[in-house]
Amino acid sequence: MKLAADRHKRLYVAVVVVTALLAAMVFGPKLADFLRDSGIGFPEQHR
Repeated sequence: MKLAADRHKRLYVAVVVVTALLAAMVFGPKLADFLRDSGIGFPEQHR
């Protein structure tokens, strides 16, 4: 019983990690552009 629960938890963690990676690839550039345009975030890119 416990083994099945552990496997299920591992699958859940894997799904969350993959979803987070996909979201980062999709939204990362948009978020970077938004931060740069709004003037907060990464000062080294302003020079």
